[in-house]
Amino acid sequence: MTDGIAEVSADFRILGPLEVRAGGLRLEPRGRQVRSLLAALLIDAPEPVTESRLLTRVWGPEGGTTAALRTAASRLRSWLHHHTGTEAAVRFAPGGYRLDVPPDQVDAHRFRARAAVALDQEDPVSALAGGLALWRGNVLADASEWLRGDPAALQLDRERLACASALADLALGAGRAAEALATVEAVAVQFPYDEAIQARLLGLLGACGRRAEALRLFESIRRRLADDLGVDPSPPLREAHLDLLRDPPPGDPSPRSALPPADPAAHAPCLLPPDIADFTGRERETADLSRILLASEGTAVPVAAVSGRGGVGKTALVVHVGHRLRDRFPDGQLYVSLRGSGCEPLDPSDVLARFLRALGAAPADIPANLEERAERFRCLLTHRRLLVIVDDAADAAQIEPLLPGVASCGVLVTARRRLTPLAGAQEVRLDVLDPEPAVELLARIVGGERVAAEAGTAYELAALAGHLPLALRVAGARLAAKEHWSVSRLTTRLADERHRLDELAFGQLDVRASLARTYGCLEPAPRRLLHALSLLEVRKFSSWVAAALLGCFPACAEDVLEQLVDVHLLDVDGAADGGPPRYRIPELVRIYARERSAADGARENGAEGIESAS
Repeated sequence: MTDGIAEVSADFRILGPLEVRAGGLRLEPRGRQVRSLLAALLIDAPEPVTESRLLTRVWGPEGGTTAALRTAASRLRSWLHHHTGTEAAVRFAPGGYRLDVPPDQVDAHRFRARAAVALDQEDPVSALAGGLALWRGNVLADASEWLRGDPAALQLDRERLACASALADLALGAGRAAEALATVEAVAVQFPYDEAIQARLLGLLGACGRRAEALRLFESIRRRLADDLGVDPSPPLREAHLDLLRDPPPGDPSPRSALPPADPAAHAPCLLPPDIADFTGRERETADLSRILLASEGTAVPVAAVSGRGGVGKTALVVHVGHRLRDRFPDGQLYVSLRGSGCEPLDPSDVLARFLRALGAAPADIPANLEERAERFRCLLTHRRLLVIVDDAADAAQIEPLLPGVASCGVLVTARRRLTPLAGAQEVRLDVLDPEPAVELLARIVGGERVAAEAGTAYELAALAGHLPLALRVAGARLAAKEHWSVSRLTTRLADERHRLDELAFGQLDVRASLARTYGCLEPAPRRLLHALSLLEVRKFSSWVAAALLGCFPACAEDVLEQLVDVHLLDVDGAADGGPPRYRIPELVRIYARERSAADGARENGAEGIESAS
């Protein structure tokens, strides 16, 4: 402890926009000069930086004053101490200052450490890719031009290019081009005039069977070099182009790349809702969905199905992924909410009419029945690369007429129920957030410094919200609307479970209403069991408990339990040593079920079952 402030591990990130994280929170240094000084010190940390160089990095070629530098250093020292508990992290050094921070807390040092030993690893392709995964953009992408152009920053960029080039060469030689493609492509986008990395990207695309896409990319590079620099492609770039024009590499070409470019005059609708500015976490799920949609093999359309309880963030995730992949589906992105969790789900025939209009079909050309509309829809997509997002589906039957017929398209589906009957779909199950991203989401809504000031209480609040994104958004919105409230005040109000669901409502955001939509679709037996379980004092239980509560055989009780699992009102904690599974009722579900137990007059029946179970 230091002056009552617990020391926590900070993470400093300069491989992209400047970021500082501590205790799971993203922190924002106050003031441009303090932020710039932190960035200027981090480039060389923990080595010292001369005063003259710091003045240029922070204030530009004209430079600032020594007094201004001392003031900024003092403010930065105080800011770091307040948020990380580290004393005097900014220290005087001969002729300047240095940032006294462990190297493993700076992403640039972690990248260099990984790159230095990557070629000696058993799997150098994965090792290089892991190091490059630390990059989020160019060095200090949001800093001033003189800081981005500092020799130390440019050196890091060169090391990134060298690492990406080595990755491409190794992956091509090992027949693992697909593993390196996305990583090298991200670097190539950041360095559009580096012909060496562009040539390697062409080679990777060709090796992945995406020759047509690679040829279009070469033409785009050639025009850029001519228009912007007045030069022709370099010999390595021309050689990569010639390789593409020769016989294609062995293996089946990707259906997505074999398509001709879409007609520029054709409709390319984007019906996606706006992406969420404070989208947080879900890196693994985002990567899984992208992999499913882009790794098209054979002739089947790739379908990714996201399932999870209400309020877990399914819609936010698929919309976020849809925006990330817009350039990979250039002929349009269709979106519809099927309202499957409500009482009036949309008719697939009406959805197809909407899609056909979005794709340019005249109302008079839209067939009258479902089957012909589905055929017309598939025909329009025959030569397109288009993404279809079907949100909040009730079941597979509601989705199937909306599926494209070609592998060049992709489909993202969300549902509260698992969609295992949907043929060919690859499932991604979405759970609540882990504690750190849950608090980070809260901080992004409320403000990082406000949450950081009560970091421990923020974790408690997130737990009371069940780490459920919808509940966290409600809590964050309430705190943002009431700037005079502390985090602890709302946490105290949430601690009373009798009123917790009342507290978790704000405008159209309502956790109780979200749970009610799932509850309303239950059959009588699962409802009765949920009521009884909500009255138990234990949180984990086996199927024999459910059998006692229902007064039925264990096999029948397991069927009822699985109905609740399928709609994510119960969690499965897994089986120990191959034994039967144990089930768990989430806290917010338990509170809601207890409310409904009383409202539906089921408390007496539930109490009788509990007595027989105990």
